Amino acid sequence: MAKKGKGRKEEPAIPKVKHYKPRGSKTKVIEAVKLYREFELSKNNVIKVVQGVSFDIYSGEFVMLHGPSGCGKSTVLNIICGLETIDKGKMKIRGKELAKLNPDQMAEFRRTKIGIVFQSFNLLKSLTNQENVALPLIADGEPRAKAMKRGANLLHMLGLGKHLGKVPTELSGGQQQRTAIARALIMNPRIIFADEPTGNLDSKTGEEILSI
Repeated sequence: MAKKGKGRKEEPAIPKVKHYKPRGSKTKVIEAVKLYREFELSKNNVIKVVQGVSFDIYSGEFVMLHGPSGCGKSTVLNIICGLETIDKGKMKIRGKELAKLNPDQMAEFRRTKIGIVFQSFNLLKSLTNQENVALPLIADGEPRAKAMKRGANLLHMLGLGKHLGKVPTELSGGQQQRTAIARALIMNPRIIFADEPTGNLDSKTGEEILSI
């Protein structure tokens, strides 16, 4: 059995950023500076989830956070989306530091500036496909008829024009994911975040979703 070298400290696994689409702009959209986040489960049990993560993302880029299970990918994504706070570091979106936003400003940021595609879809089972997509616009004060029309247009674009009146339980996994993508696009957000958007899908459907 090999022995561990003396004085060597195992480095914690941290999420890494891979840029799939070359930078087409010099406009920095997202800036993460030495992010730290830990969770205290009990007095003597503290889990250090995110440790010193830094990266920049520019407009027009297609970027993936990758790393081993448990390295903090979803937590970092939640931090960028303003769903999680940080213990140390700076998280900026278009030059604005998220930690300095008050609750109302944060809510407006999440509602109008970003679109989120959740791994588990998070569709409301009591609403139709079209209503699920239109809901963010309706919640923002848009007239229902106008919001529903835009929702229908997006669903048609994503190949779900024949499923407007169906509820989520009547859809396949791929169709639910397309609905979630349409909902993320309804507010014309500047940034789209997706948490393992193909994790619940078969390989063929996953490729179709990524092509969108």
